Amino acid sequence: MAQYTYLNITDIQNILIPYGVKKVLSFKVLSGGWVNTNYKVQTPTQDFVLTISEQKSIQKAISLASFLVYLDQHNFTTSKIVNTLKGELTTVWNQKPILLKEFIEGDIIEDLSENQLTYLGGELAKLHGIKPPVYLPTGVSYGMEHFDEVKVYAPKSPFYTWLKKVRTSVENQITPDLPRALIHGDIFF
Repeated sequence: MAQYTYLNITDIQNILIPYGVKKVLSFKVLSGGWVNTNYKVQTPTQDFVLTISEQKSIQKAISLASFLVYLDQHNFTTSKIVNTLKGELTTVWNQKPILLKEFIEGDIIEDLSENQLTYLGGELAKLHGIKPPVYLPTGVSYGMEHFDEVKVYAPKSPFYTWLKKVRTSVENQITPDLPRALIHGDIFF
C-alpha cells in the first residue's frame, strides 16, 4: 500500500485527543490497504488502527463506520469502531475523515488453506444473511451501470469488447425479483 498521509507522534497524539487517548507508546504504517493510510497505534492500555480516509467524504466515512457498528450489533466479526468521548464515529484531520478501530492481530495471507476457505465461506454466508441497512448504496463504481464509461477512453479495446459480452450475458439473467444481500469487495480473514 502506498502511504498517502505522513504523521508524526504529535499529529497522532492530537488526532487521538477526542478519543480520550492520552499517551502513545509507538506507531507504524500498516500495509495491505488501497485507498486509506492506516497506522497501528500502541497505547499503554490498547492497540488501535488509525485510518485516514484518503478518498472518502466525511459522510461516506460516517456511513462506513455506521455499517461496521451495524455488523457488530448483528454479531458479525468485523473491525470495531472506537467512538470519540462525545460518541462520534469519526473525526476530521487536515480535511480528511479519521476512523479509529480496535486493532486485531493478524497477517496478510496470500494462499488460504481448505479449512480457512471453509471458514470464510461460512462467514460470507453469515454476512449474506444480514439485512442491509437502508443507508448503504445499492450500486458500486464498477457495476454494469458504469460499463459504458470504458467506451470513452478505450472504445476499441479488448476489455471493452469483453465488457459488452458480459453485460449482455448478465442482463439476460437478472430479474427484478432476485434476492438482495450484503456483499464485500475485500475479504479480511
